[in-house]
Amino acid sequence: MTEQAAKKSGTYESPARPDDIVCIAYTSGTTGFPKGVMHTHSSIIRTGVRALEVLETTSEDRIHIYLPFFHGWAYMIMLGANYFKATMVIDEKFNPLTYWENMEHYRITQDHWTGTVPINLMKLPPSDAEQRIKLNVFGTFGALYQSMKERWPNIRFQSLYGQTEHACATSVPSDDIFPGSDGVPKYPDQILIMNDKGDPLPAGEVGEIVVRCKCGMRFKEYYKNPEATAEAIRGNDLYTGDLGFLDDRGHLHFSGRKKDALRVRGEMVSVEHIEHLINAHPLVAESAIVGYRPPEKERLKEDEVVAHIVLKDEFKLSALDFHEWCEKNLARFMRPKYVVFRDSLHKTATNRIQRFKVRDEGIKGATKLF
Repeated sequence: MTEQAAKKSGTYESPARPDDIVCIAYTSGTTGFPKGVMHTHSSIIRTGVRALEVLETTSEDRIHIYLPFFHGWAYMIMLGANYFKATMVIDEKFNPLTYWENMEHYRITQDHWTGTVPINLMKLPPSDAEQRIKLNVFGTFGALYQSMKERWPNIRFQSLYGQTEHACATSVPSDDIFPGSDGVPKYPDQILIMNDKGDPLPAGEVGEIVVRCKCGMRFKEYYKNPEATAEAIRGNDLYTGDLGFLDDRGHLHFSGRKKDALRVRGEMVSVEHIEHLINAHPLVAESAIVGYRPPEKERLKEDEVVAHIVLKDEFKLSALDFHEWCEKNLARFMRPKYVVFRDSLHKTATNRIQRFKVRDEGIKGATKLF
């Protein structure tokens, strides 16, 4: 076999071209049925390189991967790691109980925290191991950043905003991150905030996040879904379906999915913001906030807030106690009118909450709080 290989040419002409479709990566399915995001050879390779170059990745890095490789993020990391000739340390799944021990044992230098990873780690009691670890960590942190930095001062955090359709639309050096920031537009892309009429909004106003793509990383189209493609891609602009705003410093602040924004008592409110506040309750393990529109509010197009709560093991919380806590800790228009205590929440294969499935349950099994 060795002799046969030696006779083979080291140069091959591939029939594939940069603009050919190489993969279909499906969206997470948190707000609806997943869509097939079609990436080309060029866009997917650029994505992997662009993501890891932010952390100044070299061949000396040891990168932790815990997501399944059918997930776009893991695939992106793999491509970037191959480009920079870094070592990948592959875990079967994320386990907060063994996380710090594994980081130390395998001498990990770089990780990528998605979804609930930082929340689950912060719920553990402090340990000596987590203080010894020095890591470069890439993720979407927003309002969690300050509490993360206080707990793990030896970890260098790099925040970003992106989607399966266009990863790494923003980035920001760790010394410039501040609570709520999801980064600044990553050159040469631009980010605009648009209202429903397609007009740009000034700094501080919440609207749809639109990425003006100039880096060659945007997906080509949705698989067999020309309507969704036309809605998302308009010229060089990618309409993300996400809500956010730009501050006076040009930093993007993600507010939630456009489909998950509720209108409550005249105010537009992000379900992710309410979840973030409720998850701070000492007895709450996780929550999912959805809207319920009673018939009498259909004309006004207003919703009532429904909180689906999973408590920490062996803890109990009454509806009355939860309501009293909300009155002290949440703005009036954010307070849930209904609460459902449950054992678990609908999740995707990558452990993200499927709010559309929770929403479909309406107020079944709920307790009315006021």
